[in-house]
Amino acid sequence: MPGFAVITPDAVAAAESGSITLPGGYRVSFPGGSPGDRAFTRAIRAPGVAGVILFGSGASERDIASVAGAMLENPGAIAVGQRSGLKRSEVLTSRVFSLFSGVRLSDAVSGLIGVPGDKLRVFPEKPSKRFFLRTLLYVGPRDKIVAVPLDASGRDSTPVEAVADMLLILRQFVMMTAASLSSAGLDYLLYILLVAQTGFRAGLSYAAARVFSSLFNYALNSRVVFKSGGARPFARYYLLALCIMAAGALATHLFADILGFNSILCKLLVDLPLFLASYFFQKKLVFAG
Repeated sequence: MPGFAVITPDAVAAAESGSITLPGGYRVSFPGGSPGDRAFTRAIRAPGVAGVILFGSGASERDIASVAGAMLENPGAIAVGQRSGLKRSEVLTSRVFSLFSGVRLSDAVSGLIGVPGDKLRVFPEKPSKRFFLRTLLYVGPRDKIVAVPLDASGRDSTPVEAVADMLLILRQFVMMTAASLSSAGLDYLLYILLVAQTGFRAGLSYAAARVFSSLFNYALNSRVVFKSGGARPFARYYLLALCIMAAGALATHLFADILGFNSILCKLLVDLPLFLASYFFQKKLVFAG
């Protein structure tokens, strides 16, 4: 059964049985309960908590102590356990995680992670069977990550577990795709109307349609997809939108107005690679951390 432990100074923690004494006057204690339940919420909000460790049912005391030690040696860093001998399903899941999250890890499903007290925001709001992976998905590319070698080795996930992990990892990308398709519908409608009804050239029509659709897209991405807003994400989003709009307008002008290709087809071919670029820039820069 998954569990959790808290790191506190000896002066705060009770010397309970089963606790682990660490160098520097710290102790790892096990309050009991599961990640995400009421006991977990009470424990991470208690005064003096220097960090919290999530661990799976197969985690050894030695591996938990290794993660705790890495956290104390690297203040402010998130320590993630890394096993050797990963099975094929775990390697695939970890590679997909690294690709779509922007966080490079060779083992994204070890089930053992240590989070310092000033970064407890990464914990999901609700309990889940995949609390570890959900926590890891909240880690941003700007967060400092420390990989901690573990004694434990990999194990093959069941097909159901592997599919569930993949869906969880791809959830944000799928949500952004849906938001982008909605915005694209508005974008294409405005583009067609401007080209057909106003006589605007393709490049100018592209830019005008993108301005209006970007407002709609930002609202969806900030409130639904990444759940991160504010002045800085807004400014970064529109700086990125301007760069993508300029690249798209220039490319559309080149292929449609100069080379004479079909303007609607050109927009589609230009937008596909720009969409992928937009996702990764938004994930890593605009809404990161």
